Amino acid sequence: MRAVILASIAIAAYRNARRTDLDLIATYHQLDRAVRDHERTGMITAVLAELDQSTGILQVISAGHPSGIVLRRGRVVTVLPTPTALPVTLGDRRPPVVITEALEPGDHVLLYTDGIIEARDRDGNPFGIDRLTEFTRQALADHVPAPETVRRLVHAILHHQDDRLQDDATVLLLHWLGPPRTP
Repeated sequence: MRAVILASIAIAAYRNARRTDLDLIATYHQLDRAVRDHERTGMITAVLAELDQSTGILQVISAGHPSGIVLRRGRVVTVLPTPTALPVTLGDRRPPVVITEALEPGDHVLLYTDGIIEARDRDGNPFGIDRLTEFTRQALADHVPAPETVRRLVHAILHHQDDRLQDDATVLLLHWLGPPRTP
């Protein structure tokens, strides 16, 4: 129940930050303060990201999770640095750093939590970054749409760990088509 309460506080703080148009650093601090005000010992990891759809500028703060991967024309072109911030409630100890990446039309961005790459099979072998990258790269090469790629990826991860989640496992695959066309 404690985790549910902390997550609810963090989500509410995030929504409030977005509604008031705070930038990523201010959003991170708002989450940090909201959770810390409720419970100092609680800790939440997160990946905060913002994409300017008109320019393709992606900004990311990784608070205790991998930041992500940028794929272009079927190849990994950037592995975003991580971590760039401490988990929420530890934000007063070190300022967060925003990573900025300029996307090109057609780029895919794969954001994921550590529970994805740390998913272990019966023998203790992790799903791993190489398997994650290759799975995604192959799906994109086969022109599988992003939602279907994620669905298949989730099934592959569950299958890898015998259908038992061992940690939080969240993945997001973004496909930026380019700036909106003017009429």
